[in-house]
Amino acid sequence: MVVLFVLWERHLEKAIDDPSRAPSLWTPPPLMRPSIWGRSNGRMAVILVIAFLNWSGFVSWNFWAQLYYQDYLLLTPVETMVRFIPMFVVGILCNFFVATAVGKMPLVIFAVTGTLLTASGGILFAVINPSATYWAFSFPSTVLIVFGADFVYSCGTIFIAKTVLPHEHSVGGALFQTMTQIGTAFGLTITTIIFNTVVDNESAALGVTVNSDGTNAPQSAQLKGYQSAQWAVVAFALMAALLAAIFLRSVGIVGHKTVKVIRHVDSDQTMAEHANGPQFQPFAIEEIPDSPISHV
Repeated sequence: MVVLFVLWERHLEKAIDDPSRAPSLWTPPPLMRPSIWGRSNGRMAVILVIAFLNWSGFVSWNFWAQLYYQDYLLLTPVETMVRFIPMFVVGILCNFFVATAVGKMPLVIFAVTGTLLTASGGILFAVINPSATYWAFSFPSTVLIVFGADFVYSCGTIFIAKTVLPHEHSVGGALFQTMTQIGTAFGLTITTIIFNTVVDNESAALGVTVNSDGTNAPQSAQLKGYQSAQWAVVAFALMAALLAAIFLRSVGIVGHKTVKVIRHVDSDQTMAEHANGPQFQPFAIEEIPDSPISHV
């Protein structure tokens, strides 16, 4: 169905762009122009794939961290919730940091740093020691994973807003959101398969046949399953970091500030405007972006 949808949208795009073709009820404007993926020399598609992979890791980390706390450490829902409080605090702090830094650092720095932070959060949970204190593995993992998600989300949405045409902002935003949601489903599916496979294999090695609920799996097998799922999180994030490092190197700063340039108007033009009416300006103000996306 997805393939048919893309082919149909491509057909509609060609029909709309063909000036020799008369308008028809059978060729309405496409919901999404497939050519939008190729904007900025294909970097639009790259940033969407990065969002897909990073969100696969971020949401999967959240899911398996909760199960680890509740099903492995046997913590109550309240005790589990308390361990996730740093996510909210760090998320708020990230908003202030990104707002001040996005206009000063290139996109590739944000994207690579964000994906590597996501990978770092996954690594800490992948090597976690259940007997260690919360502050040794869980806390730094919780902090890093939020920084990673916020960095990628912020720079990705700004890049898309700068890349698409003005009337395509809603479509660009919807594409980004859709890719993160598909990444959520993809990440949870892959990590669940990995978890179940590892638990079954580890349990079989110990002579235990896991029941349909998985409640009789040995704790060592469960721990190995949780750690393996987190290694998948690391793999998702590292793939995203590799894409960012290769394809986004020359993008530049996306959250650039607008610079106002005052251009002096020559005396003849000023006199002509003055003669035509009282509204004249001896200076013309132009707004020029520091590093427009169109130049990349």
